[in-house]
Amino acid sequence: MIIHGHPTQGEVHEPIADRAPRRTTGWRYTYDRRNRLVKLEGTSNIEATPPNWNLKATYVYDGLNRRVKKDRFHRRRQMRHRPP
Repeated sequence: MIIHGHPTQGEVHEPIADRAPRRTTGWRYTYDRRNRLVKLEGTSNIEATPPNWNLKATYVYDGLNRRVKKDRFHRRRQMRHRPP
C-alpha cells in the first residue's frame, strides 16, 4: 500500500511505502507551481539507499492548462504522445 499526500506547490512528492515486505516498488511525482504533474519517476526497489529513480514520463502544458505533450520513457526508449 502506498500513502499519498498533497504536494506543496513546486515541490517533489514522494509516496511513503508501508511496511509490507512484498511491495518494494514506488513512484515519485513532480508538480509545477500551478500544481500540474510535470514528471513521473518510478523505482523497483524503494528500500535501497538512495532509491534508483527512473524517469517514466514528462508532461508539458499550454497557457490554458491543457496538456500539449507527453513523453513516456520505457527503459532506454522514448515514446512521444501529442493530443489530437
